[in-house]
Amino acid sequence: MKKIVVLFMAFIVLISTATAAPAKKGAPKQQGNVVMQGKPIPGELREGTFAVKLGDTIEKSLKFFGQPRVILANGESYTWRSRIDLNSPELVIKLKPSKVIWTIVADHLPMIKTPEGIGFGSTKEEIEAVYGKSKGYVTPNGDIIVSYGGDPIHSPFMRFRLTGDKEKRVTYMIIGHYDVDKKGKSGKGKKKK
Repeated sequence: MKKIVVLFMAFIVLISTATAAPAKKGAPKQQGNVVMQGKPIPGELREGTFAVKLGDTIEKSLKFFGQPRVILANGESYTWRSRIDLNSPELVIKLKPSKVIWTIVADHLPMIKTPEGIGFGSTKEEIEAVYGKSKGYVTPNGDIIVSYGGDPIHSPFMRFRLTGDKEKRVTYMIIGHYDVDKKGKSGKGKKKK
C-alpha cells in the first residue's frame, strides 16, 4: 500500500511540473532594485523638501530632526519617538559599520513619504498604482504587508504595513539597501576610462 501511495504522489508531482504553464517571454520580472512596472525602489524618504537618503551619513538627519530619543551604544541605530508607547510616532535610521544610512523606518508618521507621495494613510491600491503589483501577505492579526524588492538578499527593498478595522491604510513603512555603500553595485563608484 505504501508503494502505491508513493508512486501516486510521484505521478502527481511529475504531471504538475509537466503541465505547468511556461513563463511568458517579455513578462516583467522583479529583480534587484526595480519593482514590477520598472520603477526603482526609492532611495529616500521625505518630510516636505528634506530627504533622508540611503547612503548618506547621519549628520544631516541630526540637524533636521534634532537629538534622537535613543542611540544604540554602537552608534548604528538612531530612534526618534515622542513617547515610550508602541503606537507613538517613530522614526528609526540604521547605519552600517561604514557609518552610512542603510535602513529608514517610519511608523505612524504622517509627514514622512516616498518621493512619489506614498506614506501614512495610503491604501494598497494607491501603492500599487505607483509601484505596480506587489509581493505581499496578510498577517495573522489581519494587517496587510505590501512588499517590493529584497531579492536577491542585500538588494534594495521597500515594505508597507497597512492596518485598520474598516479600511486598511499604511501605518508603517521601511526602505533599505544593505549594499548601499558597495561601489559598482548600483552604478556608483569610479567611471571607466
